Amino acid sequence: MSCGGDWRMLVGIDIGGTFTDVVVLTEDGNWRVHKVLSTPPDFERGVEEALRQLRLPSGFIVVHGSTVATNAVLERKGAKVALITTKGFRDVLEIGRQTRPRLYALCTERPDPIVPRERRFTVKERVGADGSVLMPLGDKEAEQVTRQAQRSGADAVAICLLFGFANPVHEKRLARKARRFRWFVSVAHEVLPEFREYERTVATVLNAYVGPRMNRYLQRLQRVVRKRGGSQLWVTQSSGGSAAPSFVRRFPIHTLYSGPAAGVIGALFVARQVGFERVLTFDMGGTSTDVALCLGEPTVTTEGEIGGLPLRLPSIAVRSIGAGGGSIAWLDEGGALRVGPQSAGARPGPACYGFGGDQPTVTDANLLLGRLDPERFWGGRLRLREDLAVRVVGQLAEGMGVSVREAAEGIVAVANANMVRALLSVSAERGYDPRDFALLSFGGAGGLHACLLAELLGIQTVLLPPFAGALSALGAVVMDTVRDFSQTVAVPLDDEGLEKARQVAQRLTERGERELAQMSFSETQRLIRIALDLRYRGQGYELTVPVQGWEVAEIRDTFEALHQQRFGHTYPDAPIDIVTVRVRSIGVRPKPSLPRLPKRRRIAPVAMRRVWVGDGQAEAPVWARGQLCASAVLTGPCLLVDDHATAYLPPSWRGQVHETGCVIVRKEEG
Repeated sequence: MSCGGDWRMLVGIDIGGTFTDVVVLTEDGNWRVHKVLSTPPDFERGVEEALRQLRLPSGFIVVHGSTVATNAVLERKGAKVALITTKGFRDVLEIGRQTRPRLYALCTERPDPIVPRERRFTVKERVGADGSVLMPLGDKEAEQVTRQAQRSGADAVAICLLFGFANPVHEKRLARKARRFRWFVSVAHEVLPEFREYERTVATVLNAYVGPRMNRYLQRLQRVVRKRGGSQLWVTQSSGGSAAPSFVRRFPIHTLYSGPAAGVIGALFVARQVGFERVLTFDMGGTSTDVALCLGEPTVTTEGEIGGLPLRLPSIAVRSIGAGGGSIAWLDEGGALRVGPQSAGARPGPACYGFGGDQPTVTDANLLLGRLDPERFWGGRLRLREDLAVRVVGQLAEGMGVSVREAAEGIVAVANANMVRALLSVSAERGYDPRDFALLSFGGAGGLHACLLAELLGIQTVLLPPFAGALSALGAVVMDTVRDFSQTVAVPLDDEGLEKARQVAQRLTERGERELAQMSFSETQRLIRIALDLRYRGQGYELTVPVQGWEVAEIRDTFEALHQQRFGHTYPDAPIDIVTVRVRSIGVRPKPSLPRLPKRRRIAPVAMRRVWVGDGQAEAPVWARGQLCASAVLTGPCLLVDDHATAYLPPSWRGQVHETGCVIVRKEEG
């Protein structure tokens, strides 16, 4: 499948629980945004309806983000998986690690293993840490164990042998035999060729667990795209790059965080267009909030987690919490106000939607504080009912012994405190001062809280981008194609060890170059980035260090600077080990520009709204984003509305409209 060269018309599609967002970039540089209701569980029907309504000319390319694999893991609705592993390692999925989510809890519950013990099979074989074969795998035993797995009723098989990343000869033999049964086959040295048996086994099993479901979905989706005139389909990855369906069908585990990752890519694209490189991204939707830190590039990590399981594959470092517009406010046993993680969802949704919701939510609280315009929510297609919000928040207020307004302010304050903790976890806890960043807010509810969060964190600049309600779909449009490679080497950081690491990096680089060439990326469109996972000898964790030159002293200095920033200390005389070599091959696509607003035109508020400010109310203009012009100034308190999102500027905040439509909001001195 060709990917490089001239992409005439790009269609970015992001499927959420409530809406399917579509952003179209045409050949002449025009942008279109469209939303339709999502259609779970058959999400491709929503995609087909969106493409039908858009009536695009044939030949367009779809870049698509999906939660199909994510939901399969979180809801435990994946395939029946059989695991084949080395004798003595049958129970590694249950043994796991010593780490606990709550350190001082006397009783903890771990998620059940995805593969029950009766579908876990072992073989007598052994490969050493250096790749030498200590005990050969007999052909008869390989045949026997694959037939046992086949008789177990499994839909997919995961193969993960001890030190298979150092020498995959036995894993390959088992895979050849397993593929005769037309299963989905997931092999560890292909999924994650790195050390740490538990994490490697989890990754291999998760890949098998979501594989059959993702394959069926992609087949249906490709038929929809072809039916509506599309020429190609690409899929977003957790790492922030797109991939061909052929790759995703083999390794669907790379899509587990594709939605939040696309949002970060879209946010950083907008930030660069208005001159900002260091941003904290803040995506607040109906049920959750995703935050990330960008230092000119998204922060990529291999320390992810999903459903209580570790995820060691490269993904953009996004922290997700259960705080959204639909998050429910409640009182705990001690009478303290809590918000989330339970959510009212889209149906019945917040009480003010009028769909039968009977519990107070963050959206109800914002409406009662005047920060939502009931006549212009969702482009006027849904009129919010303040009377219903008063009823449910009033019931909560009665239990708290406060007024309805005070209860609403409390709901927003608690939600903000939860989101501040999330933002600190990706900034201050990693050695970065949040005051050195701009806060870029998106998602349907993000703009309502962005300035308030900035005040709590001491951030002076907030960015309110265009397409705020569809930034993940925009991220899919502007996303590069990415392929990540890794290989554990476990050598000292000295001249000999570094040379071995360089040779491994060279092999991985050549592999990445070949794959990009096969996708029709020219030499000028290819970018290779090399990094090393390093640690002081004896440590149980690593830091990923970008490689600019193959010099021991330079790499050591970079590692120690990162260690000082992250942990506040270094060990100057301690030896350092190179654990894993990482290569990222990037097929770079030209980046479009956002549409420009007219420079001058008369604008006027579309309405006035009374908002609560402290103990009193103030008149606040309601500005329609579609009527703004470049250089227009918005002074708080005011609301900024469009069809898909609302932003609130409190008093002492002042926004200036950039020619791209992004509103740059700053705290006024004094």
